[in-house]
Amino acid sequence: MGIHKSKTDVIALTLGFLAFLSVSLKAQSLSLHVVHLPIQSYRLLAMAMDEDGDIWFGSIHHVIHRYTPSTGAVETIPLPQTTANYKL
Repeated sequence: MGIHKSKTDVIALTLGFLAFLSVSLKAQSLSLHVVHLPIQSYRLLAMAMDEDGDIWFGSIHHVIHRYTPSTGAVETIPLPQTTANYKL
């Protein structure tokens, strides 16, 4: 004897699963901690974290910023002048 489900049963099971999934995902949501940094660049091109936990930002102003979360310090490192003369 096979199991035959009506369209209504399939829809009800699907909606039930989606509701469960929605509640489950809300329970696992990521809480964010906002940190205001003194970086004046309105456009950051890249972001990466190194093995020490420092976060590096590349900007359109031909500098790299390094943020150290443990101290809250931000260091701005200018790039060599030759990088400002590139052409696409």
